Parts: sequence; C-alpha cells; structure tokens
Amino acid sequence: MNNKNSLTRLAFRFKPVTYLLTALLMLVGIVGLFTMSRREDPDLQGRFGQIIALYPGATAAQVEELVTERIERTLREVDDIGIVESVSRPGVAVVSFEAADDMTGTLAKMLDDVRERIGDVRADLPGGVTAVSVNDRFTDTSALIVAVTKPGGSDREREALAKQLRERLRLLPEVAEARLLGEQTETVTVALSSQKLAQLGGTVTPDTVANALARKNVLSGTGGSTQSGESRLSLAPTGEFRTEADLLALVVGTSDTNFPVYLRDVATVTRGYADPATFRLRVSGEPAVAVTVTMRKGKNISALGDKAKGIITELQKSVPSGTAFTVVNDLPRSVERRIAGFFHELYLAVGIIFAVMLLFMGWRSALLVGAILPISLIATFATMWVSGRDIQQMSIAALIIALALVVDNAIVVLDNIEEKMSDSSSLPRRRSLPPTPSLIG
Repeated sequence: MNNKNSLTRLAFRFKPVTYLLTALLMLVGIVGLFTMSRREDPDLQGRFGQIIALYPGATAAQVEELVTERIERTLREVDDIGIVESVSRPGVAVVSFEAADDMTGTLAKMLDDVRERIGDVRADLPGGVTAVSVNDRFTDTSALIVAVTKPGGSDREREALAKQLRERLRLLPEVAEARLLGEQTETVTVALSSQKLAQLGGTVTPDTVANALARKNVLSGTGGSTQSGESRLSLAPTGEFRTEADLLALVVGTSDTNFPVYLRDVATVTRGYADPATFRLRVSGEPAVAVTVTMRKGKNISALGDKAKGIITELQKSVPSGTAFTVVNDLPRSVERRIAGFFHELYLAVGIIFAVMLLFMGWRSALLVGAILPISLIATFATMWVSGRDIQQMSIAALIIALALVVDNAIVVLDNIEEKMSDSSSLPRRRSLPPTPSLIG
C-alpha cells in the first residue's frame, strides 16, 4: 500500500470528514439495531419436501398406481433431487424427497422446479384427486403459541375462542401463518334403534342404512365432465350432508307397505367429538386449544410479540369470564433476553477494559480503547442492516466472540503506537504518522 494514500493517513489528514463519516455510521447502526429483523433462529432453507395428494374413495393400490408412481417419476426428473420415497394409503399419497449432496443449483431453484413439475403433472392425475400440495416448510418454527383454556367449558367453546384469536392474529403484518393446535375431531354419530328396526320386519337393516349413507354422502368437487356436441358440461355431485337435518331426512329403505323409511324413523343423530380423543392439549391440567403463530420472513419478532400481546389483552376484555389466554411458547421474549444478555456482556467488557487500561496505561488510552469497542459493534449493526441481515442467536453468539477480538486488536495497536512514540529515535509526536503501515499490517 502506498504510504501517501493509506487509509490511516487519509483519516488523520481529513479529520472533519472522518468525524462526519463516523457519526453517520453510528447513526445508521443505532437505527438499524432497533429496526432490523429479529428472530430466534437463522432463516435456513430446508433440504426436504413432501408432496401430499388426496384421492378420496381410492384404495391404497389405486393410489399407488394412479397417483404415487406418476408423482415419483416426475420428481426423479428434477435436477438436484437425490432421494425419493413414498407411502400410499387409502385416499392419500405422501411422496417425500431430499436434495442431492452434490447439488449443481440452489435449493430455491430446486423447489421452484418441483412446484412447476407438480403443476404440470396435475392434469395427468385422475379426476377424483381433490388436492395436490407441496410442503417444504419443515424449518419454520412457531414464534408464539397461545393456549386458550376455559374451565368447565366445552371443546366447542374453546375452539370458537381460539378461532377468534387466530383471525385477529392473522391480520398482523408480521404473521405468516396462524393455525389451531389441539382442536378435537368432530364426529356425527348415527345410533340405530334395534327395536324400531325389528318393527319394520327386516326391510331395513344396518347394512342398508350404511349403504344409503355411502351413496348419498358424496364429496363436492369429485365430479367430472361430459361432451355434448361442441360443448363440455361439468358434472358436480350434490349429495353432501351439511346438517343433521339432512341426515335425518335421508331415505334408507321402504316398509312392508312400500312407504319410504327415513333415517329419523330408525335412528338418532348427534354431533360431538371423537371419544377417546386422538390428541389432547392441556395447560396446567386444563383442556386447551392453542393458536400457533409463524413469523413472516424479514420481520421483527419483538414487534410481533408486542402486537400479539396487545391483541390478547384486548380480546380478554370481551370473552366470557373464566377464559384464560396463556403464552406457552414466547420466542419474542427469548430473543429480547438474548439481546439484553449481549448488551450486558458489552457493558461489562467496556467497564472492565476501561478500568484495566486506566490503571496501567492512563486515561487517554483507556478512553480510546473503551470507545473503539462500541463504535466497532455499532458499525457492525449498520453493515448488517444495510446488507439485509437479521439478529438471531447465531449472530449474537458471533458478536460476543468478536468482542474479545476487537479489544485485543485495539490494545495491540495502541501498545504499538505507545512504543513508537516513546522510542527515542522516533520522530516528534506531531510527526508520528510515518510508522503507521506497521500498525495496520
């Protein structure tokens, strides 16, 4: 490096410009510290994905032959996919894939190719396939989990309260997704009366009732189309049950006198929940339904936590008495604790360094080294903010490690300057700039 144009020499030569740039860098760093994205973990792109296809009414063999194998062949044509595995069950196909170890492209490009190929193969699947979805969000974590409890309340009441909270949280700009956790599977029970069936003389049996229900309860969206001349007509079934009254009005057979027998004549219909429950969420021993919140990329998790807690406080005023909203997973609070811990370490480091330098090297050296540490870190925050980085536990750990490196470098440079200035053969203090190349390596 040319000594006449070294960065150190230029900084000393144009001190007003140096002071102005330093002040601007500090301002940008402070603004960036309070406005940059904050999250618990780094934003990592997952190497795994799943294709889930729904084919209601199909057997496992039909799903394998007509859906799974076609999706598998399509995935194996995508570059950078290494492993493809599948599971076929009655009515559903799950095809998992994993990126190859020797990828030539990026994970984002691979996932875009997968979505494009699956969109193309969708037209070749049977008409009864109601949905084909690509799930690649395995690395997403819930920023907040809020449990809703209501002692003495029913599952339906807790679920309704959780849905109110979910709909309000979805309106926040920081929220990417809000889902329910712990809701119970709703069931409709048809209880046949053996006495009433016996009175019909065997014309209506449990099998005939089951067959009538199966023929009538056809899912919407599973129809097809037919050609009529130059026009194509869409066919859509209309037999879907929507209420208990629809079930009770179903004709399940005929009596000896050829009069229609309705389901209400031989059975009762009740709506409830699966018993025993396949999954039950409890908080402090009370049954609960939770709302899980995933944060949108590039947003501030601290702002999400503050706004979400404001919504909870506001909603608490309008819900029935006894209802409690409990935050069982609070990542915004965890992130704030990590950041507070980092600044605690920073203040402690600056204080100890200043005291030691003041004791052994004087107040000027102590002030210089004590100022270098916060200036360097604030400049780091400015760089992170401008480059689109975020604050999370990995970056905080790296900053804590960097504290020692910054302090060590400042002490080494300062000691070198003191040595040059105290050397009897060196130039007067006002001309102590020529040795600076040795200070900057």
